[in-house]
Amino acid sequence: MNVFTLNCLFTDCSLLKELPDISKWKVNNIISLDSLFFNCSSLTSLPDISKWNIFNSNLNNYSSYLNSVYNSINKNEKIISYTLLSFSKRNYNDLYLDGIRYEKSKSKSFQKEKLKKMMLSRIYNLKGLFAGCSSLKYLPNISKWNIKNSTDISFMFAGCTSLISLPDISNWNTENIKNMSCLFNNCSSLESLPDISKWKINNVNNILGLFAKCSSLVSLPDISKWNISNIYNISGLFFECYSLKNLPDLSKWNTENVNKIYYLFYKCSSLESLPDISKWNTNKIKSKFGLIGLFCECKSLKYVPDISVWNISKVNNICALFYNCSSLISLPDISKWNTNKIKYIIGLFYGCSSLKELPDISKWEMKNVKNISYMFYSCSSLVSLPDISKWNTKNIYKLNNIFENCLLISFIPNISKWKLKNEIEIKNIFKGCNSLLIIPDISKWNINISPKFFNISSFNSNSISDLDIKKYSSKLSEEFSSSIDNENISPSENYNYTNYSDFSNNNEGLNDYYDNFYN
Repeated sequence: MNVFTLNCLFTDCSLLKELPDISKWKVNNIISLDSLFFNCSSLTSLPDISKWNIFNSNLNNYSSYLNSVYNSINKNEKIISYTLLSFSKRNYNDLYLDGIRYEKSKSKSFQKEKLKKMMLSRIYNLKGLFAGCSSLKYLPNISKWNIKNSTDISFMFAGCTSLISLPDISNWNTENIKNMSCLFNNCSSLESLPDISKWKINNVNNILGLFAKCSSLVSLPDISKWNISNIYNISGLFFECYSLKNLPDLSKWNTENVNKIYYLFYKCSSLESLPDISKWNTNKIKSKFGLIGLFCECKSLKYVPDISVWNISKVNNICALFYNCSSLISLPDISKWNTNKIKYIIGLFYGCSSLKELPDISKWEMKNVKNISYMFYSCSSLVSLPDISKWNTKNIYKLNNIFENCLLISFIPNISKWKLKNEIEIKNIFKGCNSLLIIPDISKWNINISPKFFNISSFNSNSISDLDIKKYSSKLSEEFSSSIDNENISPSENYNYTNYSDFSNNNEGLNDYYDNFYN
């Protein structure tokens, strides 16, 4: 039998604590190790697979094998394939590959050359190799491996939550790597990394979530040296890196091809400053997730770079951009932004409790905006607001909790001028505004109010315990999250290694490739 991959060989063997000495295997013909040990969560050690001579196979043999696979497919024969990748999430009839039952699709015809091209593009794959090996503290010295032919190392160490160090993989030849997304995702015990700044990543196009949930990392190699000119996705790159206090000078990066940037610094709660990312080229940022959560819960930041110079003309989502940036004392003049395409501004300044004033965002074009709920929620140090009465609000249908807990504001701009949709949600809009002396005459609003859309709930402060406050705060957080989720504008990726197949299938580039194959 010709075996060309070891894909998923031990996948989900979650009770295994040790393996036979597979280091003795001859793996010269192997062209993929995708998910080999995926979710072997009880393994505490591995055989010395550093001895393997990986990815030195003769592709002529593999190409010949693909021809035989294709011939069997064309005859509508059921076969067992040990070479192809799993397509079980595609919407084609009985299309299961990679050692799983395979039948010819009844809805699409297969083209031989496209099949070969696709399969050959997925070789030399290390994706998810150790993903979910949550009990491993150390790995064999895989720094010895020659990975110069590898194209995909995404999720390779994802979910290795007990790893306290890595082999010195700084000397790997990464010149052919295309996908590094979530490589160290949820390596939550790692305090440092090898000097991966040496890596040549000229061909990489995706570093989404690369360091996501590396919550113990206190510093990073100088990745400012990387050439990211071909990368389109840097979303969630430092997602929940709670312990990072500073970053390399990423202002040097060439971001001209980047189109996804959401959640980039999400919950980097120890970061006290940021590189001058105002220099970044943002011309291509356009996905429906836009700038959502970019600085969300960066609680130690007092300032952000002058992102007012960014081109956001294609962005339609700036939800939670500064959410709970509770130490911010001023903002760049983002009144300059071209907001013509913006649709969602939910929780933009939510919890910015140290801000005393805002840029003159009354200048913003709001004609396409639909939801501004929680926009100024708990801006407890704000003493005044820009004259937002000028806004074109004709398409807004939700402004729940918009001014809630703005404790020091005594006057609200004359929002009675707003032209609103007939049915609109206005729950708790002035709740907790303890200093308000007068409210604009919102009786002029031509709206229908029903219990579904109106809530004047209140709490007796004498009866609220600390526990109640925590519960209430938690409830608000859930409501805020659901207000975004209900709009279907929040990314489905949760940077969780267990969903890495789904995560990758949401990758636009990968889907395009699959679709080209089947069409």
